[in-house]
Amino acid sequence: MSLTEKREHLEGLKEKTNNLNISKYNIRLLKNVLDKEYYRETNSENKSELYIRNLKQTIEKQLDLLLQNIDKNVKRISLFHDTIANFKMDIERELRDLKYK
Repeated sequence: MSLTEKREHLEGLKEKTNNLNISKYNIRLLKNVLDKEYYRETNSENKSELYIRNLKQTIEKQLDLLLQNIDKNVKRISLFHDTIANFKMDIERELRDLKYK
């Protein structure tokens, strides 16, 4: 994947996460998106170790906690927003880094 394709891909991920509302289905969808993105980045020819580390932290800290509390409505709402915010922050950092490559 070229750097231009990677930028477009990351912008698409941001749009995808903007359209998610809080439901068990969308939490599982978010898990799939994060897992696929982590896998894609670790196997990419233009991989970024910082982005990989940030994704791994988001998955291990935020997403795992969200999945543990998927049936607790009040906790699920705040954890969902936190997970989305962290993922978007990871994407924004990577997009910012790509500007200088």
